[in-house]
Amino acid sequence: MKKLLLILLIYLMYSCAVMEAPSGGPKDTTPPTISEYYPKNYTTNYNDDYLSIQFDKYMNKSSVIENFSISPKLKYDFSWSGKKLKIKFDEEMEPDVTYVVKLKANYSDYKGNKPEDALTFIFTKGSKIDSGRVSGKLIDAKPEEKSIFAWRDKDTPIDITTEPDYTVSLGSSGEFELIGLKKGLYRIVAVDDKMKNEMYESGIDGFGAAQFDVEVFDEIYPYINLKIAPPFDRKGVSLINAFPIANNVLQIGLSEDVYLDSINLDNFKLMDSVSNNNIEIKSIFSVDEIQSKKLFAITENLDTNKIFKFEINNIKDTLGNNQNDSLTFSFFGGISKEFKNKLNLMPKKIDSKIKDNKLNFIFSHSIAEVKDSAITIINKKDSNNLEFNYKINFNKLNITFICQKDEEDLILKINLNKIIDFKNESGIDSIFTYNFKYLKNKSESKIIGNVVDSTNCVGDILLILTQNNKLIDKQKLNSDGGFTFSNLEEGNYQLEIICDENQNNKYDFGNDIPFFHSEFFYIYDKELKVKENWDINDVKIILKQKNEYELK
Repeated sequence: MKKLLLILLIYLMYSCAVMEAPSGGPKDTTPPTISEYYPKNYTTNYNDDYLSIQFDKYMNKSSVIENFSISPKLKYDFSWSGKKLKIKFDEEMEPDVTYVVKLKANYSDYKGNKPEDALTFIFTKGSKIDSGRVSGKLIDAKPEEKSIFAWRDKDTPIDITTEPDYTVSLGSSGEFELIGLKKGLYRIVAVDDKMKNEMYESGIDGFGAAQFDVEVFDEIYPYINLKIAPPFDRKGVSLINAFPIANNVLQIGLSEDVYLDSINLDNFKLMDSVSNNNIEIKSIFSVDEIQSKKLFAITENLDTNKIFKFEINNIKDTLGNNQNDSLTFSFFGGISKEFKNKLNLMPKKIDSKIKDNKLNFIFSHSIAEVKDSAITIINKKDSNNLEFNYKINFNKLNITFICQKDEEDLILKINLNKIIDFKNESGIDSIFTYNFKYLKNKSESKIIGNVVDSTNCVGDILLILTQNNKLIDKQKLNSDGGFTFSNLEEGNYQLEIICDENQNNKYDFGNDIPFFHSEFFYIYDKELKVKENWDINDVKIILKQKNEYELK
C-alpha cells in the first residue's frame, strides 16, 4: 500500500512539473530579425577567421544558407548553435581587400516567415575600406533569378570561364549594385545561371556582356545597363533524314529550324547514287509559315530499283549558324506509292479588322496554277469585286488587293476546286470564305527627333521603336542626325538606340569565347505619348562617350 501511494505521489509531482503551451492560439506571422552580426559594418584590421549572425528566432537553416554570399569568394563552412549561425573561413583572407557579406531577404524562420530587410555588411583585413561602386540595371522582361557576375583584373587576362570575384542575384526590378570595390578594371556580365553554381557555362547559361570593361575609382560611381541573350547556340543545321513518302515527294528532316524565306532550290541536291546524275527538284515547301525543320520536296518520279542520295548545301539556322558539314546527306530507295492527297488550305485565321492590304495563305502542297475566278474579293456594301494581284511561291499564295475606302466590309472567297496543284489536279471541292473589315491607317501622327552621337559609333545608329515590348518600327539614323517615325496610332511608345557596329540591323549581346563586349545601347528615359494626328517633334538625345560614366 505504501509503495502504491509513493508511485501515485511521484506521478502527481511529475504531472504538475510538466508545463505545455496551450493548443491553438494566434499563428506566428512576425518576421524574423537579426539581433546582431559580427564583425560590425565597415570593420577594418579584421583578423578573426569567422563571421556570425544572431537571429531572434529559430530559422529554416537551409533557406538562410541558400541566401548567404560573400564577395570576393572565400571558402567557408556553416555551423549552427541554436539561433546563431557561424561562418568559419577555410582559407586566408586577402590583405587589403574589402569583403562584402550579403544575406538576401528570401530566407525564412522555421514557421515560414520571411524578414522585412536583407543584410549587407563589409569588412577588411587591411586598414582601409574600399569605396568603389558600380550599379546598373538588367533590361529584361523577367530579370528575377538572373545574376550579375564581375571579374577584377589581377594583372592577367580576365577569363569569364573562371569563378567570378563578385556575384549579385537580381530581383524583379533588375537593378544591382556592386560595392566595396578596389580601384581597377572590372569585367561585368549578365548571366542566367541555370545550374545555380555561380559559374558561367557556355551553351547552358544565358549571356550578355557589358559594353566595356568598367574602370572603378574611389568617388566615381559608374551606372551601366545590360541585356541578356539565350544560351549560345553555335551548332549548325544538320540533315536528320530524307525519305520518300510517295514516288515523287520527299520528306526532309533538319536538326533545327530554318527561316523558310532564306532557302531556295539551290540549297538541295538529289542524285542517282551510282551514276551521280542529278535529278530535278521542282519545289521545296513547308506547311509552317515562317520557320520550320520539316520540309517537303517535289521531284520527278523516282525509279524503285535505284538508290538515291539527297544533300543539303549552305543552309543556315535562324541564328545564322552555318550547317554542319559532316551531316549533310542521306540515302534512300524509290517507292511506287503515288501521292494522292488532294490540295487543301492549311488552317488560317484572318483578324476581323486588318490594316494591311496583303493576305498570305499556305496550302498542303505546291500550287501550279490559279484559274480565273478561283479567288474573289467582294465589297459587301455594293457587291462589287475588288481588284487584286497574287503571287505563287511553291505552296504559298500571296494576295494583294486594292481598296480605296476606309473601313470597308469585305468578303474573300477561295475556291480550291479551281486551284491546280503540281500533279495537275484540282484541290478539294470546297470554297473557303473570310469576312473582314479593311482599315486604312487613319493616324498621321509622327515622332520626330535628333540624335547627337558622341560615341564615335563605327557602324550605323539604329533606332528601335516599341510598344509594350512589341516592335513597331526600326530605322537607321539619317545622315544629318535626324529621324522620323510616321503613321503612328495613339498610344505610349518606347525608344531604344543601338550602335550597330557590324551593321546586321540588330543588337548584339557580345561573345563569351573569345570574349568581346556587347554593342552600345541607350534606352530613352521618357515614354513617348502619341496622340492621334498630333506630332511629337522635339525628341533630342545625346549619346555619351563610353567612358563618360553616368553618375548616380
